[in-house]
Amino acid sequence: MLNMLMFTKIEDALGENAELFKNHYYVKSSGNCDLSPMSDPHNEFNGKNVLIERKPASLMASKSGNSLDEYSQILGACRQKLFDIRSKRPRPHLDDKVLFYLSISCHF
Repeated sequence: MLNMLMFTKIEDALGENAELFKNHYYVKSSGNCDLSPMSDPHNEFNGKNVLIERKPASLMASKSGNSLDEYSQILGACRQKLFDIRSKRPRPHLDDKVLFYLSISCHF
């Protein structure tokens, strides 16, 4: 999920390709979990973005004036940049108690 802070980080990290990335994944400054009431029934994602591919890459590539190969390469480079930034953050704690419990319960 991406909130407003992450929205500006996308722009900073991706520079000239930020608009292409945001258009492809339907990223909005106000959040994109407003497609229908079923998108967020508990309002947990209010004002946040979840990366959604709403249209085929071929259509988005032609709208942007790029070939599908160029478009795919740009998106791949954008995803890699954001992944590299994300990988520098501390990972969440792994609750291995649940995994241990599940493995025991499967054997009985």
